[in-house]
Amino acid sequence: MANPGHTEMRDRIDAMVKMREAFRPFAPAVSLEQVQDWFEVPKGFELPYLIMIADVRPEHRAALPAITRTSAARLQTINKGNREFHA
Repeated sequence: MANPGHTEMRDRIDAMVKMREAFRPFAPAVSLEQVQDWFEVPKGFELPYLIMIADVRPEHRAALPAITRTSAARLQTINKGNREFHA
């Protein structure tokens, strides 16, 4: 897990752990109850498999540089069925 609010976080993890290209942003995980607050999707919209992208709401883009590529992110929603991760 990493804080998506720090620009340097993406570069640090890419260099230390992932060993991948620097241009690739990380995929955020967000609770199903809050997905519509951060991303431009309908309330309760499930994206459990990291296969789709969603636009980051404009008011949050600057605060989430480690997960935002242009204006979108490859998103995963977490429901209460995954209790530990959801918490």
